[in-house]
Amino acid sequence: MYFSVSFLVALLTLVSLVYATNFLWHTPYVGMSWDASSGHIGRVDADGSAAHAGIRAGDKILAINGIPSSHISPSQYQKIFGRLGEAATFTLQRHGQVVTITMPIPALSWHVRVRYLLPLFVAFGFWTVSLSVWIFHHAHRVTRLFFLTSQITASLLAVGTITTVYPVQGTWPVTVFRLLLLAVPPLTLHFFTLFPEETPHAFRRRALTLAYGTAGVLASVTLGIHAGLIAPKRLYDLGNYTYVVLVFFFTLFVLFRRWGKDSLLTLRYRRVLVMSMGSSIIPLLFLALIPDLIFGTPLLDYTWTFPFLVIIPVIYAQTLRAGELGTVDWMLSRTLAHLLLSGVFFMVYFLLFLWLNDFFYFARPMSPVLIAGLAVIAAAFFSPTRRALLHFADHFLYGGWYDYRVTLQELSRQLRERIHFGDLTGLLVDQLSDILRLRGAALLLPEGERFQPVRTTGVFNHLTSSLAIPDARLTTYLVQAGHPLPSAQIHRALLHASLTPEERQCVDLPDVALWLPLVHNGKLKGVLLLGSRVSGDPLDQEDLRLLDILAAHAATAVENIQLVESLHARVEEVKYLYAQLAQAREEERKHLARELHDVVLQDLINAYVTLDQVLSTSGDGDWEQLRWIHEQILHSIRTLRRLCSELRPPALDITDLRSAIEGLVEEVRRESGLNIVLIFPERGYRALDGLPDTVNITLYRVLQETLTNVRRHAHAREVYVRVHKEPDWISLEVEDDGCGFVVPPRLSLFVREQHYGLAGMAERVQAVGGTIDVLSAPGEGTRIQVRIPL
Repeated sequence: MYFSVSFLVALLTLVSLVYATNFLWHTPYVGMSWDASSGHIGRVDADGSAAHAGIRAGDKILAINGIPSSHISPSQYQKIFGRLGEAATFTLQRHGQVVTITMPIPALSWHVRVRYLLPLFVAFGFWTVSLSVWIFHHAHRVTRLFFLTSQITASLLAVGTITTVYPVQGTWPVTVFRLLLLAVPPLTLHFFTLFPEETPHAFRRRALTLAYGTAGVLASVTLGIHAGLIAPKRLYDLGNYTYVVLVFFFTLFVLFRRWGKDSLLTLRYRRVLVMSMGSSIIPLLFLALIPDLIFGTPLLDYTWTFPFLVIIPVIYAQTLRAGELGTVDWMLSRTLAHLLLSGVFFMVYFLLFLWLNDFFYFARPMSPVLIAGLAVIAAAFFSPTRRALLHFADHFLYGGWYDYRVTLQELSRQLRERIHFGDLTGLLVDQLSDILRLRGAALLLPEGERFQPVRTTGVFNHLTSSLAIPDARLTTYLVQAGHPLPSAQIHRALLHASLTPEERQCVDLPDVALWLPLVHNGKLKGVLLLGSRVSGDPLDQEDLRLLDILAAHAATAVENIQLVESLHARVEEVKYLYAQLAQAREEERKHLARELHDVVLQDLINAYVTLDQVLSTSGDGDWEQLRWIHEQILHSIRTLRRLCSELRPPALDITDLRSAIEGLVEEVRRESGLNIVLIFPERGYRALDGLPDTVNITLYRVLQETLTNVRRHAHAREVYVRVHKEPDWISLEVEDDGCGFVVPPRLSLFVREQHYGLAGMAERVQAVGGTIDVLSAPGEGTRIQVRIPL
């Protein structure tokens, strides 16, 4: 019985399609509608044959070709108007008078035939798809509902197309159309209470009882009107349409009621169903129905919006068939956004034009200019509105949004600016994972002969250094591929390859959806592992293209960062070697000063003392010669003491930095006559206790070199020396009122002019991590400030 009834439904639907095709092929459109029982003409199309013949709305048809209007059946209507080249004679009553009008029967053009038959092609699509799905899944109740709903929808389109050509109210095509229209909403609601997720039984029973019961009552009224038992009222049509709209919105409520609580697969099904309905219905609403209600004429003939309805059975069949939907829902979201955008812009464009045309009546002669101006405005707002609609669609359906070109441009710019691995890994792992809404990501970079995870997020947070890719068969395959690779593809390609246990562990990782090799100049610079999307949607070709370009930029960034870090390492090595050299030189000076002081100087002192004794006992003849030797030895002793002091200040070994600075300043005062003002911290001599020896030496040498330069070049009268100490740093400032000089951009440029003092000071200060600032100008004196961290 079930199979018999199902085949009977499919057969009846097919018969209605064939009948409608034959009827439409031979019957022209006369351009008016009238009531079968009363004969009153309700609507006359201004472009139709009836209007051209002189028939008006409000006329009453008494007879057509001598046949009373109440007796004209669809077959008689086809006989009357199917004779091309002949004419139909209308006997009309107009304002109490009988008028006879002859209307030529128009020939059917191919354009008209195609417009007539388009809804039937759509209906045939419903019939074919639903029958195919039912044949392969006939036992499932959801498939049965889909089959029945689609078959009734196909019949609805076939009969509805007949009513557009045979617009006689109260006849069987109109009645059947109304009955089928009442049957579709409860069947659709029934379908969505079972798919993609079954609603609770009590809720489903109450909702379907109300929907089917209301449809039954309205169907009984429709049959009563057709039989003449009930007089048709205007509220009847309003009630029918209100019922259809209410059931439609209630169906949307059922579809959205558990949107955020569904499983991943159910959520994907719901998205596909919503997008297919929106993509198929929006053209009908915005291009035909709404403009027809507002302007009295559609922007696009209803017939041309019907092909979009084929999306519904095709996508529903795909959704029912399997869970691998690919990029269907992603494509539909873009389709819906563009259709909605086009409809909105058409609506706004025509509303603005009509308003301006009516309000500024003097501008009517400039209508072409007005149209062009509105077109320019619409074009200017099209792109930002499109982005906003795509943003809304993707946020609503997918929980996030990104624009391909903007994202690529921004990420590429950021990659070019990255000079540290920390910034690079944060961009490739954290930011990219957020943009693509991934479940996780991991970046592996080379360490020796292996690739170790350096940053992970999401499902890859459990990865540790135990996951390492040896530079072997797997890395060779990644370099040869050089583009994003799905994990399944790598697994298939290396299934029978001789991999190490570590490589096999990496290939079999369960959470990896995509491998992204970072290849530069034929070398693997890193590997980015990407998880699946949170929404479960696959990465489409646009995403893969984005990732492929980003991988190339990231590989270049890794290479650049490695070069920069290598350069930094070399600089640090040079700084370390210079510091070691300076320390060794200081140690040599200290050793040389000690040797000169303890050995050579002591020998000279002993010789001096002995010679002094000899002079006191010698005769007058040898006294002058001994006196000269005595003075030479004293001069050598003083020279050696000065050299020892310059090589290694004794105060730094005996006392502290303050004492050494005071001794140096006192010596310069005595020898040069400069007025030198010393300013120390207020905490007395202990303020500079406990400083590292390298800091003491650096500050002393800087002050020594600075005062030497002041004596030689500045021609100054006064010099201020300030020492300031904080817990984390110490500073030395020397300021004179001398002639000043032009400070080059870098102190190292003094070396080209054979001036090594300031350049040597800068190197010495930088070796201990400090900074030196030299401020000077000709005629304005000089200030040198040194700051060293403790």
